[in-house]
Amino acid sequence: MSNTYTIKNSSGSVIATINETQKNSTSTSLVLHGRGAKDYGFDRNQNLIYLMEHFSNIGSPGGGGPANSIDGQLWWNRTERGVFVWDTSLGSPAWTSVVPPSEGLGFNVIAGTGLTGGGRPVGSPNGSPLTTTLHVGAGPGIIVTADAVSIDESTIVHDDLLNYVANEHINHATVNGLSNLFIGGNALIGNSLMTSSVTFDVVVGFGVTANANDISIDSTIVFRTSGNQTITTLKRFTGQILGASGSASAPAFSFAGDTDTGFYRSAANELSFSTGGSQRFRIEAGGVLHSLNATYESLV
Repeated sequence: MSNTYTIKNSSGSVIATINETQKNSTSTSLVLHGRGAKDYGFDRNQNLIYLMEHFSNIGSPGGGGPANSIDGQLWWNRTERGVFVWDTSLGSPAWTSVVPPSEGLGFNVIAGTGLTGGGRPVGSPNGSPLTTTLHVGAGPGIIVTADAVSIDESTIVHDDLLNYVANEHINHATVNGLSNLFIGGNALIGNSLMTSSVTFDVVVGFGVTANANDISIDSTIVFRTSGNQTITTLKRFTGQILGASGSASAPAFSFAGDTDTGFYRSAANELSFSTGGSQRFRIEAGGVLHSLNATYESLV
């Protein structure tokens, strides 16, 4: 007894009867029919087709996408060049971007959101991980706030740190103990003097000329010193030396052993000498010499 086979479409209608050993080229969709459930095969087949629609759909969000979308269905939008998911948890079901166009599978750190410790992206369950705060772990000595990153100098270790910064200035550098401060490859050893065998280039301002063995200063330079400045060898000045007027107790020009003894400008075109802080002689503009305010004699 030979067997016969029937081919039915998705609605159950017979579209062909095939005898045993007979070749048949009838085309139809693949339908899986389950036992005890009339529409089982039809529903499964329909869902499978719906889930595969995104392979050929080239629409855009709001105006395209698979027509019979299922919650959680992924869709590659070839027009937007991004991956979207059909999300029914929103107030109005819609295609929601999973990987925004041009972003790939990476993550963005949005300016102004700040960095905190952790090392992973964190967001709400329904939020896009690409728009949440990216948490980045910071090592010891790094203080991170919402808007800034600072360094705790008391805990930071700077060993073997090489840093080249253009057009920046170091306001203060302290070299202690056996530490070395390197300038242009030459070392300044902490708590010691520079040796003559090491050459350092120093930038000088206007009016200062640096030669091989000395530094010269032109007449436009103004000296402002603090404390006592000592010159231990003979210095020769070819121009004027301008000092303050001074007084009897503090002459403009005095001596290391007696700072209240010397000479000073007591009035316009008038020169006075003092000893022990008291005026002793005064020479007027006309050349008259006074001793203790009494006319002594004329110098001219």
